Amino acid sequence: MKKLLALLFLMTMAVSMAFAQQDYVTLTGHVINQETGIPVAGQPMFISVDSINFPGYTNQVFTDSSGFYTDQIPYMDGVTQGQIVVSTIDCNGQMVSNTAGFYPGMQQITIDFNIYCNAASGCQASFFYQPASNDMLSIAFIDQSTFMPDAGIDNWYWDFGDGNYSSEQNPIHSYSESGLYNACLYISSDDSSCYSNFCLPVDAGFFQPDSCMNYFWYTADSTGNG
Repeated sequence: MKKLLALLFLMTMAVSMAFAQQDYVTLTGHVINQETGIPVAGQPMFISVDSINFPGYTNQVFTDSSGFYTDQIPYMDGVTQGQIVVSTIDCNGQMVSNTAGFYPGMQQITIDFNIYCNAASGCQASFFYQPASNDMLSIAFIDQSTFMPDAGIDNWYWDFGDGNYSSEQNPIHSYSESGLYNACLYISSDDSSCYSNFCLPVDAGFFQPDSCMNYFWYTADSTGNG
């Protein structure tokens, strides 16, 4: 019996030590539409760490069908304390950010968002981008917006984040220098049944040719059930 109790004690201590030595902090949160209370699915969440001891951790994740997102942020040697900054863009194209402090030994942080997102619009703006030339500064923007059967898209307006704009559906834009730019697409219809916008950070000059990107979109069917 004593041997069994000793074994159980050692197993408990091993588990406790492993948990205490966890070398990352788990970030979780939910994104909710503040107008409807409905979870926002497929929402891009931009995560960074603000600390003089931290070597510039950044990541992007997406919310699932329940509006939930998560990330595991590694601790680094020499880190004392800092802030985790989570940002996302609402349907008005406004960047919304929340922060939470962290310190060594902290194992979980929760950062929730309530954002404005007009679900009544008959369309949803979306796009992706890719290099249009070998210098990586010329970027092709590809419209991937969707619309309901009783709506349509008549107007496209692009803000490339560097003071330049376009009204083409699928423009090509050349940035003057490398950097991170917040590019936004605004779409609308002439009959006002559609208005939506969508933004993405564009790494001009730093696109990795062997990288990949995934995305998805969804819309209600004619019955409103799926």
